Amino acid sequence: MQFAIFIDDLALQIRGFQKRAPGRAFAFYLLFSLAALALLHFVEMSVGIDKRTHIDSATYAKLSEQQCADIQSRGLLSLPGKAMYCVVDLVGEHGAILLNALMVAGSTALLLQAIFSRQLPLLGLITVLLIAFAPYRYHLGIHLLKDSYIQFFATLALFWRGGALWSLPMILFSPRGLVYIVFSFRAKYLLATAFLALLSLYLFFPGYWSTLMSVLTKGNTLQFVFQEYDQVPTFREFNMLGDWIRALVWPLFLLSGFFIFISPAPLFLPIALIGFTTLLGLWTLRRKVNWELIGLIYLGLAVFALIAPGFTGYTRFAYPFVTVVLIAALIGLKPLQLSEIFGRTSVR
Repeated sequence: MQFAIFIDDLALQIRGFQKRAPGRAFAFYLLFSLAALALLHFVEMSVGIDKRTHIDSATYAKLSEQQCADIQSRGLLSLPGKAMYCVVDLVGEHGAILLNALMVAGSTALLLQAIFSRQLPLLGLITVLLIAFAPYRYHLGIHLLKDSYIQFFATLALFWRGGALWSLPMILFSPRGLVYIVFSFRAKYLLATAFLALLSLYLFFPGYWSTLMSVLTKGNTLQFVFQEYDQVPTFREFNMLGDWIRALVWPLFLLSGFFIFISPAPLFLPIALIGFTTLLGLWTLRRKVNWELIGLIYLGLAVFALIAPGFTGYTRFAYPFVTVVLIAALIGLKPLQLSEIFGRTSVR
């Protein structure tokens, strides 16, 4: 009881501080997040998790110069999906990791500004803070990965009025950005945004377009299990029907965290905890939750389930949906309007 009173009083003081001095509050959130990232980096280094643990990290480090030179020779139209190579080539591995950390810290600072600008019940406040400071989200920020940039631009798009234009740079880092864009806008724009996304995929990502067409016409034939601990069912034995079963079931597994009972691996636990926290948040904040945005998150997760190369890859594909976009839904933000692509920039 005393602890609850203490946390409630602390939240009230932070809310008041932010109202009086929003700039200083943002700086405090940013520095606090950077300190948390530095602590996590120290812990990971202590237990032997180095900067090239992820296969993608090693790929960016090895091929950045070659890929960036290829982009320069072919022109800027070849940049979408490959911007991370140029970031690494321009600032080096350590510089790119530092920029990743700044992306996560900046994203968290924006999230905290939005969270503390709203009157949330204590348990609901704790829930969204746990999602904002999710260990796996911070883990991605201290490695040579593009996920932090995607989360940062997704945060700008959702939490700043007039910031929907910021959703577009996500495409420079990954074609997955097209999915995040489509399912962050109001449902009434779904057909229009989906058409524009498919057109962009066809024009700028011909390889991914071919893969998508193959999945839709022949089913997903990718190798699904890259990690021994990944025991989540893929339903491949049902061929194309299995793809649609996966699209229906995997979002429920991820949003609830229940997949951990099927594949009880320690490396899956941090992601499963976000699912358990999500269920708590949906119940605690049920009167504030924007259910339209929750529905859009589910549809976006279903698309990723169709094309993801296994559940391990699926968790990374889906992560902005179950962190940044999920927080927006839990605290009651509405999906983006097309009119918000241009306009005055202020916290939504």
